[in-house]
Amino acid sequence: MSKKINVLYYTSTSDSVGSSYILRLLSKLAVSLELRIITNKPNFFQPSHNVKIIDVNVNNIRNVLIRKYCFYIKVSLQQIKNKSDINFAFHDSAPALLFLVTKAKNIIFFHQAHDLCVRWSFSPGNLFGLLKILNKRLVCRAMKKAEKVICVSPMLANYAVSLGIRAEKLTIIPHGIEPSNYLPSFIAKNQFKVVIPEKSFIVLYAGWINENRGLSEIIDSLELISKTGKKIFYLIIGFEKQLLDEYNTILKRKGLDANSLLLGRVDAKYIPFLIDKAHICLSLLSNKMKTYRLSPPQKIMEYFALGKPVIANRIETHEYLIEDGYNGIIIDSLDSVALSEAIFKVHEDKELLKKLSVGALVSSKKYNINDQVRLIEQIIKKLMQ
Repeated sequence: MSKKINVLYYTSTSDSVGSSYILRLLSKLAVSLELRIITNKPNFFQPSHNVKIIDVNVNNIRNVLIRKYCFYIKVSLQQIKNKSDINFAFHDSAPALLFLVTKAKNIIFFHQAHDLCVRWSFSPGNLFGLLKILNKRLVCRAMKKAEKVICVSPMLANYAVSLGIRAEKLTIIPHGIEPSNYLPSFIAKNQFKVVIPEKSFIVLYAGWINENRGLSEIIDSLELISKTGKKIFYLIIGFEKQLLDEYNTILKRKGLDANSLLLGRVDAKYIPFLIDKAHICLSLLSNKMKTYRLSPPQKIMEYFALGKPVIANRIETHEYLIEDGYNGIIIDSLDSVALSEAIFKVHEDKELLKKLSVGALVSSKKYNINDQVRLIEQIIKKLMQ
């Protein structure tokens, strides 16, 4: 009799690099394992002879917190109804943690892994703060019940140990990318219409856009660079509609709209085409955000896959992926002057750009999703024995 695996998956979007990674990961695992995917987004998955989709529909609930809790309650009921040998659970498009449990009676109930970073305090009367603390306790409980916890970085594993998770439970497997998605043939089939001035040096940022991800510094550096008269063009991808309109207005008022193109959220399949347009890419994270110091940005792996070096600020998760002077440049602080100087340095030094590009391409070989799948399969099959 074949072993059954319940995959517990809650997500809010399919077009991010994180969601794209998870969908690809599960499709590859389904080649050799029998999966029952319990999810709020059944349309994301293609049923096959090895995959059964169980719809846990909570999408009509408007409140985000209530929606997620309803999902977890329904998932628990589905686990009781659909007995399994292994539960394989992760959350949303940024899977900071994966949980594997061998016995169906070990029901996993957890909120998003980012809530591990919530402090054990809240303001009186602050219900949201209380829920965050509850979420942290639920995540810790799930980790302690799990027979194996997969972390995407050593920083995350060390943090888990500090929360009382036994080190022998932890395995470090970084995020991965599908190499075929970055081949010229894939890019040619998934083109995205953009108008970029010819012979421009393209600086690209792709990902969630907000102040904690260097938005102000990016715009300020664009203003500084525009004063040099150099043909340096910014392509910034990932704005929500309201923020997109706001910043288009700001750039137009500053006279920077000719030096930049802002895009909203773009489906993951078009991202390689846009990255391929760039000369250098950006990753900026506030070190005040605990989660940013634990889970490395998957986008950097995409940049590397197309040989694009990365300029990033100094933070543990950036330094885990980026070696200063080899596959990118690390600036000491999240600062627009330092950022513009780093961009200008690469723009002026073609040999440096070539060296960094080669290093980025070599670095991408470490993040092949097929290698990650093999490691995860080994863990699951060992637990099944």
